[in-house]
Amino acid sequence: MVFNIAAETLAASVVTCLRESVFHNASKLPDPTLAHSLQRTDLVGLYVSDRNTKGLGGPVQGHLESTDGNYDWVDFILNVGKANTDGMTGGTYGFGKTIAYIASRPHTIVVHSRAMHNGAPVSRLIACSIGSQFALGGILHTGRHWWGKDDSREPVPLEGIEADTLAARLGMPDIDEGSLGTNILILDPDFGHRTVQQGMTFIAESVLWHLWPKLVGDDRAMDIRTTLDGSEISIPKPNSRPPLNHFVAAYSALRGDGGEPTAVVRLHEIKRNKERLGRLATVPFPTPPFSTPVAIDDGHKPVDPDSPPPASPFTNRACNHTVLLRSPELVVEYREGPPAKEGIEWAGVFRAEDALDDAFAHAEPPTHDSWQPNLVTLRDQRLRVLKALREIDQAVLTQWGKPKPAAAAESTSTASVANALSHLIGTSGQGKGRPGAPGGGGAGKRGPKRASIELLDAGPRMLGNQTASYLRCLVTPPKGADVTVVTVSVGVALDGATSDATLDPQLELVSAEFEGNRETLEGHRSEFKVFGDEPVHAVICAKRSSASSVLWDVSTDVESSTA
Repeated sequence: MVFNIAAETLAASVVTCLRESVFHNASKLPDPTLAHSLQRTDLVGLYVSDRNTKGLGGPVQGHLESTDGNYDWVDFILNVGKANTDGMTGGTYGFGKTIAYIASRPHTIVVHSRAMHNGAPVSRLIACSIGSQFALGGILHTGRHWWGKDDSREPVPLEGIEADTLAARLGMPDIDEGSLGTNILILDPDFGHRTVQQGMTFIAESVLWHLWPKLVGDDRAMDIRTTLDGSEISIPKPNSRPPLNHFVAAYSALRGDGGEPTAVVRLHEIKRNKERLGRLATVPFPTPPFSTPVAIDDGHKPVDPDSPPPASPFTNRACNHTVLLRSPELVVEYREGPPAKEGIEWAGVFRAEDALDDAFAHAEPPTHDSWQPNLVTLRDQRLRVLKALREIDQAVLTQWGKPKPAAAAESTSTASVANALSHLIGTSGQGKGRPGAPGGGGAGKRGPKRASIELLDAGPRMLGNQTASYLRCLVTPPKGADVTVVTVSVGVALDGATSDATLDPQLELVSAEFEGNRETLEGHRSEFKVFGDEPVHAVICAKRSSASSVLWDVSTDVESSTA
């Protein structure tokens, strides 16, 4: 599907056509808003168009029966607010139909569509407006208005060449010969206290955050383009925008897409008894230690609470959310879950089973922004939705909501996560010598003596142009010790006790500095030796990417000389 959203400052010829050929009686309407809009010298039109679709087919009057069961034209033009009972569709209550009117200051749109009807393609054009009800000549009117064929007492559209010719005069994008599709002109759009530029940026960003499942993969379902007066307002690639890239990784795992893994993904089967309701994928990732927000002017000003809201749901908060999806794969909600450990965030994606799409569709309110089980009439469907939400919440609570104890070790050992500023959380550890641990060089012999480590400080460091982290610690050997072996391991922090060194290809130990000496360390695990029994301050350094937080694991073993 090809989908275009274009804001255009309407040419004088288009405005004249709107005034004289379409809304020629606008001044006679009880509500003067449309007439006022048509007098603007800077009138803007928002053209929304799709291609490679089926257009709006079926009969053009509500009392006529369709020969193929298609009532798209009647549902969109005449039955605004009527529920859509077709499966695998996004719209259910008709809110998507009325939003086009709501986005227009005069609540007015022009619709041009080409679809198959009775075995042949047909073009149609009609203008529609929704206003307040009013009384005229003792008769109560609903406030709905249509402009189509002048010689019909019913809201019947122009058809064929007449429709296509008027569409061209109104600046509508062409529908190529042999193609099907729809154009909607939203007249004088209201961007909600945003400039037109900010409004179009908001639309592009909203596409990114709420339609991204349609934009990823080699078989991407939609090609969406946004423009302002002919200049493109680019929609960023979902993989390029944190934390959305982590939702994409979870979604790719659900789809079974190939490619290099970007994070550790955990898959969950969400079931009710033995019935699978859907699948959940979760991805942990480190909070970037140095994050510069992407400069986006969509009208939102963080310092002004009265400014319009941002398009991104993660402008001022950490990511600990699950995206809810059903068959149309439009984002229903970023459902908030428990925060992980400091320095760690997570992203999840739940995809409901296609066979259960009807249940989840009925759980959506008109705004389609959540699943509310109480909206589902049928008990069995309601219980499915309720169970799915409970199981999703339980899965992420089990994974992220409870502290995970560090693995017990007999040697002195401590593991601490670096947060966004790369400062350590935790203090010191002390334990018993561990037989067989690395570091003796073969000449020594491990003994039962104890050494202690006190973590003093940690933070970011630059090694030339390379981002790095350091750890400063105090190693205190036991009295009479000859050699203390200090073993250091690093990984990308996943939570308070686990890490994965493979997530950051730049992560590597560099050096240990103590008592004026500098020893080279290598890889993700290395060691150095402290001689004697006096306390030693050591500074350990590891290089990393700017997007990683480091989990340090430091342990000691004591060697004693052979008799």
